[in-house]
Amino acid sequence: MSAISDTKAPHWITSSFGGVLRGMAVTCFIYPLQVIKYRQQNQALSERAYQIAWKMFQSEGVGAFYKGITPQMISTSIKQTWIWPVITIVPEALKSCEVKDLPAQAITGFTIATLDSAILTPFEKAKIVSAVQGKDVFSFKNVFHNGWQAFPTQWRKQSAQWVTFLVAQKYLRDFYRQSPDEDLSLAQLAGIGTQIAVLASVVSAPLDFINTRRQAQNEKVADLRSEGSRVRMYFRGMPLNALALTIQAVASVVLIELLSKQYSHCEAGNS
Repeated sequence: MSAISDTKAPHWITSSFGGVLRGMAVTCFIYPLQVIKYRQQNQALSERAYQIAWKMFQSEGVGAFYKGITPQMISTSIKQTWIWPVITIVPEALKSCEVKDLPAQAITGFTIATLDSAILTPFEKAKIVSAVQGKDVFSFKNVFHNGWQAFPTQWRKQSAQWVTFLVAQKYLRDFYRQSPDEDLSLAQLAGIGTQIAVLASVVSAPLDFINTRRQAQNEKVADLRSEGSRVRMYFRGMPLNALALTIQAVASVVLIELLSKQYSHCEAGNS
């Protein structure tokens, strides 16, 4: 996920550049967790994450943990060029229409989820299929062929994560600040990021599972129901997802707090 801030729109270019760098670094670090999660979600019988990882290492080598990373990197780079202005401009526009902070964050979350899914769903499909099959299937020639079939499930997952993330970060950052000008400590920011990630992973877990199966195997919700599976199946991979989201959220919140300080000092110097 991208970083969150209350800073003004003119700074979005610098922030987008910082977001791209953060996104690339975090992706390289957490991507093996995502690959293991996708494998776990697509198995007929559930195995523990460490068992899946060990089997992958033995049979496919280290490279298996990075299958599909190319479309993920492209997706991250594209997203960071537009997500910052959306995060900053939409809440400000809604504020001018007298929409309160938390509803404004929720609307912004739905906006981001819609744009993200409309633009990047084909890259998500290429990533998941590559990770599950253990071979790179991505190419610019065929990435858009049937790439949007899973748009509804991708949008629902993204909506759940983004709305939860944006609303929670706004509430928690305001909660921990005793005054509007107070700087949050690194420990507070890490705590906020962790709380947000755990909450978002729980809320979105069933949607994340359904989206993975839809992208990888073209299964519909009705197909999953016909399996007669238990509710716990829909939470398969949630611990790995929570860990990956925690790393992303903490990195985002810390980066934005640093950028917020930088921008406030610049504005003070120009005033």
